[in-house]
Amino acid sequence: MKKILIAFLVLALLSACAQSSFSDAATEYASLAEINHIAGTNLVHPAVMGVSEESFSILTTDEGFISQYSFTVAGFAYTFRSACFDSNISGLNADGKPIFTTIPSAECEFYYGDGFMLSRWKNGLKQYSLCVEDPDSIMDRETFRLISWEMQELSAEESAVVQAVNSGAGLTGEYDDSFSQRAWAKISLDDAGMYIIEIHWADSAEEYYRWSMTLLQNGDKLVYTDGVCSSISTRDDGTEKIITVYDGATGFFTLSEGKLLWDGAENDYCRDCVFEKTEQ
Repeated sequence: MKKILIAFLVLALLSACAQSSFSDAATEYASLAEINHIAGTNLVHPAVMGVSEESFSILTTDEGFISQYSFTVAGFAYTFRSACFDSNISGLNADGKPIFTTIPSAECEFYYGDGFMLSRWKNGLKQYSLCVEDPDSIMDRETFRLISWEMQELSAEESAVVQAVNSGAGLTGEYDDSFSQRAWAKISLDDAGMYIIEIHWADSAEEYYRWSMTLLQNGDKLVYTDGVCSSISTRDDGTEKIITVYDGATGFFTLSEGKLLWDGAENDYCRDCVFEKTEQ
């Protein structure tokens, strides 16, 4: 179960317990499936007996949703979190600074503090953190590493299952804009199981605009933070001239009765688009 390559981040113990950067306010839900659906994450139950005191919640931040699964095993309290961004989702600070300040890697990184142990990793565009409260410092570090690796493998397996399901149904496919009748879109899945949308808007036979974004499901919205818009025209010699209009745009699509509404478009003329899936 161990990885061949393991990136360890082992820092000195703190003189005082780390403080959380999150407020206590969170929206509670009834199940793991519910918070995964809303936040677009793949948290999983631990594969052990004796899990108790389970709770499921979502933290809302400026960057998006963080799904949070809390549970107890053998008297130890765990907090398992995931989000589709790279910030400090563990919520733990040391001396007013986030414990992890770099982008997560695909291998588990570990931090051992006074009264807790913390791990994190990344799978595709999703980040995960696992924290266990150990006020008496009696849990063996190797035990926590084994638990973290197991949760990493389980979440990766769940992500693969979700990707397989999505690849056969759901949002993937081609769409036409019924409003302007000048635009079309295509949604596909990348290797990490993330939705990619590409939109073409034809100004003329010689010129069109192209958008490309990665979509993260956030409730009934498909949010993006990496929108790229390019203007593409055909030169007299038949070659294409590509000009980047903007890069790193943010916005969202709303899912409504099977239609995609581009409510968060940077361009005003795109806000009226109604993308409807074409028959395959």
